[in-house]
Amino acid sequence: MVPDEAHVAAPASASRYAIDTETTRSIRSLAERFEHRLFLSATPHNGHSNSFSALLEMLDPQRFTRGTRVRESQLAPVMVRRLKSDLRALGSSQRYPERHVVGVRLTHDSGRWHAEWLAPDGKTVEQRVDLGEASAPELELSQKLARYKKLMAPGTKQGRLVFINLQ
Repeated sequence: MVPDEAHVAAPASASRYAIDTETTRSIRSLAERFEHRLFLSATPHNGHSNSFSALLEMLDPQRFTRGTRVRESQLAPVMVRRLKSDLRALGSSQRYPERHVVGVRLTHDSGRWHAEWLAPDGKTVEQRVDLGEASAPELELSQKLARYKKLMAPGTKQGRLVFINLQ
């Protein structure tokens, strides 16, 4: 059995017991019928150890038990993990260029917008570009939302829910 995008079969939840989804139950039922299993995924697991151990239990129920902590030594014989840095080291740099995070700060002075490219320290401005007057609808909406938020100034977390997914 070789399911691709196997991470979708992992149970959901951050609680002590990961809750099986319909997909989880289906893959678990199918996996029991196969002697050999190879789960493929380029997506990291959701970060919840119970969910990860449940997925590993589907892969190899003799080695892994749902709800128990997975040790590195257990993973080595059954898991191959290749990062882009590993592939670059093998000579695949053409396909996996190294990414560099660059900080850009937007400022508004005297009716004009400017973009400031920041140095790696996050404070020093390496380059400043004049973006012109604020006439784009997105910029106007952003300004109006900022003004509205300041006027409303909710005192509780519940009052801030108004702003979820508005920008």
